[in-house]
Amino acid sequence: MSVLSKCFCWASKSGPTVGDLFEKTPSLKEEAVKRDPVKAVCKENCFTALLDNGYHIPVNSIYVNVEGRTKKAMERKRSIIQLFDVSKQYGARYALKNITLSVKVGDLVFITGASGAGKSTLLNLLYLATPVSQGQIIMGGMNLARLSREKIPYLRRRIGVIFQDFKLISHRSVYDNISLVLEAAGQPPGVIKKKVGEVLERTGMTDYLDALPPSLSGGEQQKVAVARAVVGDPDIILADEPTGSLDACSAEVITQYLMEYKEKGSTLLIASHNTELINRTEYDALYTLEAGELTQPGEKICAAVNPTTGEEMEGGMS
Repeated sequence: MSVLSKCFCWASKSGPTVGDLFEKTPSLKEEAVKRDPVKAVCKENCFTALLDNGYHIPVNSIYVNVEGRTKKAMERKRSIIQLFDVSKQYGARYALKNITLSVKVGDLVFITGASGAGKSTLLNLLYLATPVSQGQIIMGGMNLARLSREKIPYLRRRIGVIFQDFKLISHRSVYDNISLVLEAAGQPPGVIKKKVGEVLERTGMTDYLDALPPSLSGGEQQKVAVARAVVGDPDIILADEPTGSLDACSAEVITQYLMEYKEKGSTLLIASHNTELINRTEYDALYTLEAGELTQPGEKICAAVNPTTGEEMEGGMS
């Protein structure tokens, strides 16, 4: 490992000042001056350190000026989901039109909008269930347009998807539906049994591990779909109406469970028209899809109003 790499390993763990860096590793400045630019990869902690012409060093997502000219460190999270001018057409109709969006690592982002606005289509594009008609999508640093067919399964292993219609395998048990995710990733049987048991317990489905999906209610199938999406500890969770079939109590339990994965560092992109759920959840960004176009409303959104009675409709927009 290079001098720079060792220094960045140490820096990422203890968060030192620039002066501390040079005092602990005097040769750092010498190497910085000699090599312009310098790029070092810290294999221990998977940090990449890049020294540019101004001698700015990113250390664990904190940027500092190595000459000491800038004392204030600035946190900067990288984007894990990026869409650039993305459109999806079905014949002459646009399901999505000119969507540009950036989601940072560890963020919780809500996409709301009426039924048919394009929420499910957007998630399908991110999961490569359907191709874009125009534009580019970058997921986890990978350009989906350039991703070979052989690499698609590896990308999908980093993504947990909660489908609106569940997409459970009807002839396989609840246990099997969830364990397939870990089997595909090559996990050993002992690990699979432990992790499947954990997610079934957290979703309240332990008593149904041998049941077949058709024997379950819609809410129970939704819980299984959530368990399957998170069992592999994904980097990204894409959720299409994850509480749509749940009662209020179960919806709260599942929402809090998903928030635990955000705390662990997973990125959540949730499509929902449940305004009550959105307004009581601490999110990082909120967008609205309307006729396939994306806008960003204020901090809170209003529940939909019944045009006949003038009363708020339960669950918000539908």
